Amino acid sequence: LLDVVMPDRDGISTLRELRQQGYAGVVIMLTGRGTLQTAREAMLLGAFDYITKPFDLEFLKSVLREGLRDDRHAPEDRACAL
Repeated sequence: LLDVVMPDRDGISTLRELRQQGYAGVVIMLTGRGTLQTAREAMLLGAFDYITKPFDLEFLKSVLREGLRDDRHAPEDRACAL
């Protein structure tokens, strides 16, 4: 899970960096200040989903489950330290 706005860095830049480093795991973007431009950029960078705040916790859980079941991502790619 990456928030678009975080202290010290933004989620889009973080996602871009992760992809450049070869990380292919599931990334779900969260934002309280979403725009069509950031949503499009996140999806082009391979974000699994782009969820705006406030969101329903059950909805987030269902997206997380769906992302973890997604067979496009290898199990070894599901954890990453940045």
